[in-house]
Amino acid sequence: MILQTGTFLQGRYEILGRIGTGGMSEVYKARCHKLNRFVAIKLLKEEFSEDSSFVGKFKLEAKLAASLSHPNIVSVYDVVDEGHLYYIVMELVEGVTLKSYIESQGVLEPRESIIILLQVAQGIAAAHEIGMIHRDIKPQNIILSKDGKIKVADFGIARAVNEQTIGTHAIGSVHYISPEQAKGALADNRSDIYSLGITLYEMLTGRPPYDGENTVSIALAHLEEPMVPPTEYNPSIPGELEQIILICTQKRPERRYGDIGELIHDLKEELGLLSQPEGERGGVSTDTRIFTPQDVTPRRKGHSGSDPNRLSPAKRRSPPKKRGIDVNQEEEEDTRTVDKILSAAGILIAIVIVGSLIFIIGNMGGFFVGNTASTEEKIIETQSRDPVALSTEETTASDSSKVKMPDIRGVEQKLAESTLDAFNIRMRVVDTRYSNEIKEGAVISQSPEAGIDISRYSYADVVISKGIQEIDLSKLELLELPEEEAAKLLEEKGLVVERKEEFSDTVPAGLLISFSPEKVKQEDTVTIIVSKGRENKPISVPPIVGMPEEDAKKILTDAGLKPGNVMSQHSSTYAAGIVIAQSVLAGEVTEKDAKVDYTISLGPPAETRNYKYVASIDQTYNISDLIGPASATTSVSIMIRLKQMADGEEVYTTLMEPRIVKGDTILPVRFKSIEGEYGVDQGEVQVVEVNSGAVLRSYLVEFFRVE
Repeated sequence: MILQTGTFLQGRYEILGRIGTGGMSEVYKARCHKLNRFVAIKLLKEEFSEDSSFVGKFKLEAKLAASLSHPNIVSVYDVVDEGHLYYIVMELVEGVTLKSYIESQGVLEPRESIIILLQVAQGIAAAHEIGMIHRDIKPQNIILSKDGKIKVADFGIARAVNEQTIGTHAIGSVHYISPEQAKGALADNRSDIYSLGITLYEMLTGRPPYDGENTVSIALAHLEEPMVPPTEYNPSIPGELEQIILICTQKRPERRYGDIGELIHDLKEELGLLSQPEGERGGVSTDTRIFTPQDVTPRRKGHSGSDPNRLSPAKRRSPPKKRGIDVNQEEEEDTRTVDKILSAAGILIAIVIVGSLIFIIGNMGGFFVGNTASTEEKIIETQSRDPVALSTEETTASDSSKVKMPDIRGVEQKLAESTLDAFNIRMRVVDTRYSNEIKEGAVISQSPEAGIDISRYSYADVVISKGIQEIDLSKLELLELPEEEAAKLLEEKGLVVERKEEFSDTVPAGLLISFSPEKVKQEDTVTIIVSKGRENKPISVPPIVGMPEEDAKKILTDAGLKPGNVMSQHSSTYAAGIVIAQSVLAGEVTEKDAKVDYTISLGPPAETRNYKYVASIDQTYNISDLIGPASATTSVSIMIRLKQMADGEEVYTTLMEPRIVKGDTILPVRFKSIEGEYGVDQGEVQVVEVNSGAVLRSYLVEFFRVE
């Protein structure tokens, strides 16, 4: 379910809006009214909340993460089970992910990259000390917060390193997983070190070292392909820093750093910290603030940094000598320089404004020596120099107590006030309003109107503009409206709507995926992204035979498919828990979200006994009976299997592996000796259409005990 804004959980957590979504959960920003702080709520998705295995994994994730307390790890505050809602309450970190930061910068400087990785490594080290490994380190799970801290998030597949983890196979994001994770082996601390090395590689080059058309090809690259040295993409990387990356990313775990402490030591040494006496370090401390809010606001591509692909290859360079420069001192000196420039400019502008006002008032009052022109001539001359439209008649000889009200509409407030002062009129602000025509701080209307006779020293009432009214689109709940209603609402508020379309797996067709910007003024352009629904593009089925079941599920899901029905049978070739057959053959093309059934090995059969149960069958099946007149031009994928009931469970034994045959084939169903389950005297031989799982024909067979 989707939590609506304003919903209260546990009577204390007020939902303020959704801020993200993951494979298993939705993440919301909320306010804890009991402790008066903002938090993040990670809610298990509805489709998983009734699955006990998913719920168990979700709770385990929360309990493990809650045991961690470190300034470089996102904190978990509470774990809640409300029966139908399962969620975690955790620290809300405002900032950007390291992935977004890399994309905005192109490549990062070596010094900045080391400082970021040091904070990440220190957080991971705290987890390793209590026997926990992350297993999914990647730039997307590293947050650069606005207060300068680096935070590691989402210990979503972390598990305590104890007896319970034996046989667990976890696979992280494929661009950053270690070779041992890629092949389904047990991961340990050194797997995290490998992922840290890949992350450092991406910071310095702007790209991960391995890429491919699908997750399988990328995983194989981690196992088999040599890594392109990072200096091939960015020759400015110091040689010692490149060596750190290459040690972290050795394919054999025993060739990497023995523990994360060794990596931290080398990073500090490269940064030049260990060679300086305590208290006299000139560099930036690894546990102090190194970013400002501006730093964690992504810049436009091309504004800073460069494209690492355009860097020409060069020989590896030695690291530059470290300088003990106080960064804060440099910034303070730059600030003082800028302040001096701004102060000087401000004084100059003030002199010009004051001089102009004195000259205008002096001309109108006849104060300058040698000014013999008439009153009318002086006012006309002033109009030609100043944007304020003044009255061309100031007074008359018959009534010197009256003046003509000048026109000050559209004039900035202070200048309008000084103009009225020159006519001995006092200005009084009676109201402020939004205006699409008059700029902020200028006069919208005046009373009396221009040209009206007004007594000297009386008041003129004015209304001052507040500028164009800003509209906060986040309060309009646009994402809940159909496209037509959302566009109409925006247009009614005087906005220009620009429409774009995208496919979406989560947002139904016709609804808005997003809009930008969030805050606008009238006549601004708002871009709305409208969902086209799911993209039903053909998907090539990946191979999963020979993989552990959990890895097979993930690979199917990553490919856009869904795990289907699961069968099991004994196998002398594959160990228990390994996939031994799949319903849709690898390489075949199917549609998105199609289900793929598979068979899991039960391991070798029980020890051979004094006798066994066997059966035989000699039949044929004409496939054209199924297909009809078009059988000669049609092909189907067929398999033959034995179905038996053993100990109250269905057990399947493959008699003929899946194969593609023509529709006019007469299929032989002949097996002289079928060995069945021990002690079971009946079974059913089934001819199955693989893609649909439909049983086309079944034959009942009797089993006999033989020595």
